[in-house]
Formats: sequence, C-alpha cells, structure tokens
Amino acid sequence: MHKATLYETNNSMQQLDTAKLLSQYIDQFSWGPNELVLDVGCGPGNVTVKLLLVNLPSSVIKLVGMDVSPNMIKHATNNYTNPKLEFVVSNIADQNLETVFQTKFSKIFSFYCLHWVQDQRQAFSNMFNLLSPGGEVLLLLNASNPIYELYEKISTRDKWAKYTQDVARFVSPYHHSKHPISEMNSLLHQVGFNIIQCYINTSSFSYRNLSDLRQALLSVNPFLERIPDGLQDEFLDDLVDTVLNGNLREVFPKENNTVSFNYTQIIVFAAKKN
Repeated sequence: MHKATLYETNNSMQQLDTAKLLSQYIDQFSWGPNELVLDVGCGPGNVTVKLLLVNLPSSVIKLVGMDVSPNMIKHATNNYTNPKLEFVVSNIADQNLETVFQTKFSKIFSFYCLHWVQDQRQAFSNMFNLLSPGGEVLLLLNASNPIYELYEKISTRDKWAKYTQDVARFVSPYHHSKHPISEMNSLLHQVGFNIIQCYINTSSFSYRNLSDLRQALLSVNPFLERIPDGLQDEFLDDLVDTVLNGNLREVFPKENNTVSFNYTQIIVFAAKKN
C-alpha cells in the first residue's frame, strides 16, 4: 500500500479513469482568479502532476497534494517539482484537519482515495470545511470492486486469517450497499453540499497477462507488509489463483491469461453555497 514507486508504475486503471473524468468535467468548473486547489489522496504524485495539474487553468496559483502515507509524499516531493506544487502528509478523516491548512481551497479533487476511508462523515465534513464559499469538488471513489470480494475470501483461509482480521477496513463502505447513491446523496446533504451530479458509473478493465495482474495486486495490497517475507510470494500466488479460479463476481479470466473485470464508481460533482 505504501510502496510509492510500485504503485506509480501499476496504476494504469486509476490513471485512465481519472483522465476520462477530468476531460468530462474540467470545463464545467467555475474558474476565477487566484485559485487554490487541493488533491485529496495524491499518492505518489503522478496523477496530481501529469493529469490534474496540466488540466488546470493558469489562474491556479497553488495545487496542494495530500496523502496519509509519508512514503507517498516523500516520493512525490522528490520526483515532482513545480512552483505551484506542494505535497503534505495529512489524513482527510483527521478531526483536527483544519489546523493543518491555513487557508481555504476553491477546488477540491479526489481520485481513488475516499473508498479507503471508513469514517465517511468526517472526511466529507473536512472537505466541506476546507472549501471556500462557492467552491467545488470533483470526487471519484470505488463503490463495488471484485478486489474487495477477493480480500474477503482470502481472509477466511486459515493460513492468512491472522494477517487479515481487519479486512473490513479495506473494503469500500459502499461495496455491500444496495443503494450507494442514496447513501452518498444523504451524506452530501447532511454535510451541506449542493449536489450538481452524483451517480454510479460502471467500468471495466483488462490485465494483459498474469504478470500485470500480479503486479497490480501487489501494488495496492494492504496486508502484504504484515506477512513474513518467506510467505509473501505464496500469498500473492493465492490471490492470483483466487482471481482465476475463485468464481469471483464480475471477474472474467480468459484462456490467453488475460483477466477482465467490471467495477462501479461513485462520481460526485458538488459545490459549497456562497
């Protein structure tokens, strides 16, 4: 989870979805002078710089990337420099988050981060409070994804149970929801957002071979660092085997060793009233 270089080189799905979303929405924002922008869950910084920054208008004077992982922020700081850029270690669900930032942001983005946060109310309240009046947010997070079913299945196996007891922490709060958009709409209203759009988007992605699949499973795995070095390869082998033979919903292995899967995202475009 915190291996920045590994994640950066194996997040092509996240990059594709983010690029598509930005192309759809960047011109729908109300841009003004001296814009301050926040990217919540910036990870290793590649999406922040290569996709978000390049799409922002010249009126943006500062882009701050925040992430809970010190390793991710160290990587981003060391590899991406720009006069407009700043990277900080911080948790969007921190109850004292407003003390970290001395200013409000006119725009907040978050791509593939918020589904990791179990305290959704605190995270969304923090974003609302960090937003200046009239400010806007664009958010992309997982609703359902076969990787969560994979984690849940692997956690029931005796060999791995002691390393995965807290599996629920790493499953999207919306994965088992029958009405994820109703839940999200309710949350947004409770916090105070004016909802412009909030909807489910269904996507699919294919791994070209088992090596790519294995690297992807390695790059986002929250359990691997707990497992003894001598068992890590076996754990990854079990994950891959479960993908191929575990009858996971919305996963479609092919005879040529490609693997495709379907997943759903929650897309939120919202604003804070003036």
